[in-house]
Amino acid sequence: MLNTLRLEAIKLKRTSTSKLVIGITFFTVIVSGILASGFLVQNSMNWWYTLLYPLLTALVCSTIFGSLDKKHGFQPLFLSRIHMGKFFIAKSTVAGCIMFISSVLYCSLLLIVTLVLPTEFDWIQISSAIFVTWLGYLFLIPLCGLLMLYLPSLLVTICIVIGTEMMQMLYAQFPIWQLNPFITPAVIMTTIVNTLPNGLPNNGIMDSISILAIFSSLFISICYWFVSLWLGSKLLQRKSER
Repeated sequence: MLNTLRLEAIKLKRTSTSKLVIGITFFTVIVSGILASGFLVQNSMNWWYTLLYPLLTALVCSTIFGSLDKKHGFQPLFLSRIHMGKFFIAKSTVAGCIMFISSVLYCSLLLIVTLVLPTEFDWIQISSAIFVTWLGYLFLIPLCGLLMLYLPSLLVTICIVIGTEMMQMLYAQFPIWQLNPFITPAVIMTTIVNTLPNGLPNNGIMDSISILAIFSSLFISICYWFVSLWLGSKLLQRKSER
């Protein structure tokens, strides 16, 4: 399995994935500072978890699950002696690590900004918000991979992002929000940074979420991750046998 992980990581060296991660991360902070310097941290975190992080996930997944092997019709994978399920797990793991690195980079940028510009958020709130975003949206990676097994196109992952955005706009319509991982980060963020998905202050519109509810929702999101990994590995193996 370790060799498979190394193989998928090596494939990314010839892509622009690293530039993409750095570019979108810096773009989030810089544009927030230009448009609303007085609310840089608040607006930046809001744009990060509602739009730019899911979009970055979609772009990274389109490269790892699609364009890298699509050029050869996926034949190198299917002709390999390695169990196909390991390729899917390795691709998802590498994508998860990339998104974690982007989250650490983004969190570091925000913490540096707080040393220069005054903000109402401390380092605990900022770090927690970024970590919740990464962990809450982790399931998007194998989900994108599942769809791209049959439709290897960037359009598929973009549709997932649009669907996520629509669910966030209607987050109040889901009474049992813990079961819907698409809105988990949006709901939890109203407690951590006291900001609604539309960027406005909460001001009592939504009740604070208990610690138990936060951990239970993140646990459910992790369960979706493992279920998607298992399903994706089975489907890729079945596709290779045809």
